[in-house]
Amino acid sequence: HYTSTETCFSAFKAPLEPTTALGGFSGNNYSEASAFIITYPVNNALAKFGDENGKAIAWEKAFIQLAKVWLLNEVITV
Repeated sequence: HYTSTETCFSAFKAPLEPTTALGGFSGNNYSEASAFIITYPVNNALAKFGDENGKAIAWEKAFIQLAKVWLLNEVITV
């Protein structure tokens, strides 16, 4: 928790502002967050055509499919 004695650090031990990774809470009630924000950097190319972006596009499609399945399961089980 950001306001406790435990410091909020990223994986590489840099201080992390909770609002960078969490959302949907009021005040500093971070444990009530309803959103978890993540960023996955992928290598991308400027070319719109060709296979330079093939791996990035494949990863993005697989991640979107995974997220849809996970969200659907969450909605069904709630």
